[in-house]
Amino acid sequence: MKSIYCKTALLTRPLNDSLDTKARLDKLSIEAVIAPLIQISFIENVKLNLDSFQACLVTSSNGVRALTKITKNRSIPMVSVGAATARTASQAGFRNIDSAEGGVDDLIALVKKKFDPRNGTLVHVTGSAVAGDVVGDLKKLGYMIKTEQLYKSDAVGKMPELAEYNLREKLLDFALFYSPRTALLFSELVISSGLETFCNNVIACCLSQNVGNALHLPFSQIRTADYPNQESLLSLLIK
Repeated sequence: MKSIYCKTALLTRPLNDSLDTKARLDKLSIEAVIAPLIQISFIENVKLNLDSFQACLVTSSNGVRALTKITKNRSIPMVSVGAATARTASQAGFRNIDSAEGGVDDLIALVKKKFDPRNGTLVHVTGSAVAGDVVGDLKKLGYMIKTEQLYKSDAVGKMPELAEYNLREKLLDFALFYSPRTALLFSELVISSGLETFCNNVIACCLSQNVGNALHLPFSQIRTADYPNQESLLSLLIK
């Protein structure tokens, strides 16, 4: 039975990220079904002295969360890929944050604008799976940059029961996808579970065209955000 909410959206992001998105959906009177396809675990006993770097680059909220576990430094200049990551950093007490408000290319452009390669090394906080080539692109521009892996992002081995139930019962109106990796994993799990036909009444909403290209399922529609940020993605739900 449908809830009192008007619509229902499937969230497949890691748990903390999905909870953040759920809070946004609550304000839109859209019910969230949280079924993470990626599990985050933080790497322990990492020693990282942020004082030795000119700035810190973070491309996910999980990178910020990992940083808070290993350092008390909250004054280092930080460049985030988007508003959600910047918000997580601000909530964690970081005081000098610039947001690229987009994707990896926007982050690189912002670094180029804000920081001189001659003023010191940058550190890029990552997980075990990295989207784009931030390090390679910045090195081509003359920057010294160190990659520091602080967390792991492991894919689940099977479709979460909650996601399968809501698909089979045709309770979903939307499915939100933020990365090509998650979109591809969802496609593979749906196909291996024989659930393809249950996507026919679901609208897929994707953060970018690359994310949409990773979906190989018969959704009723595949919508793509005009800009690679959560605000633009969520606007697809109220078209």
